[in-house]
Order: sequence, then structure tokens, then C-alpha cells
Amino acid sequence: MVCHEDDGMTKKTKEPTLVRFSFALSPEDKVKVEKYALALGVTPSELAREAIKELIFNLEKPTEELRIEETELSYRMKKMEDRMAALLAKLTRAAAQSLYFSTLPYLYGGLPKEPLPEGAMKTLWFQSRQFAGEWLKKAQPSALDEPEAAGESEESDTGSEDRDKS
Repeated sequence: MVCHEDDGMTKKTKEPTLVRFSFALSPEDKVKVEKYALALGVTPSELAREAIKELIFNLEKPTEELRIEETELSYRMKKMEDRMAALLAKLTRAAAQSLYFSTLPYLYGGLPKEPLPEGAMKTLWFQSRQFAGEWLKKAQPSALDEPEAAGESEESDTGSEDRDKS
């Protein structure tokens, strides 16, 4: 392929400056191009120019759309990961609180013989939350093993704590 600079345009016409670009075709393809150009009422050069413009447009268009789709997909995946992390933190907290309440009879010599006063129940609930928080901290990977995973878990845990308080 050979490129040649054209003289440019005269100032009277407002068409863009074209650069000469040469390439070779097989004799059969040359005949087809001339036939189609004649049928469309354009020169073979105009037909080739338009075909190349369309090809370039089609080659660039999917790349742009693909980037947009990848961006949207990565955003949605990140959102799902955050939701799953928050859900796992809540489930772990609920399991830890259940563990705390199920071990109370063993810690204090059996089940209470009468209903607990409301203040005592609130205290036990607060203690179960503390127990669950400690349990979650122990369940996180150490900072040396996976520094990124530990940071993500802390963010989701604090977010779920804030939601649980309200």
C-alpha cells in the first residue's frame, strides 16, 4: 500500500482534503467494484472510500460499546459483591448471637426459673452483639494473608453494623 499527499483543496470548494491511497485488487474484484460503482452511480474510488469509512466505523463501534458494557457489568458485579458481603456479615452475626444465647444456660447453671426483667434482656442482647462483633473480627483474614480482602470485610461489617443499629 502506498500513500501520497494530495495538493489539497482549492479555497472555492468546501470538501475535505483527501490523501491518495493505493492498493491492489485481483482482476475479478476490480471488475466487481466497477460494476457495483456503475450500478450505484459513483466512481470506483468513491465506492472504495465509503466502504473503508464504513469498515472503520464498524470496527470502532463495537469496541466502544464493549467498553461501556464492561463498565456497567463491573459496576453491577461490585454492587452484588457488596450486597453479598453485607449479607454474609449479617448471617455470621446472627449465628454468633444464637451461639451466645444457646450457651447461656451452661454458663449460668441452667435456664432461668422465671422471665428475665427487661433490663436484663437488653443487657444480654448487648452482650450478644459484642460477642458477635468479636466473632466477626476473628473470622476476618489476617492482614498479612490477604490485605485487600481484610479491608473489604471491615467495610462491609461496619456498614451492616450501622444498618442494624437503625
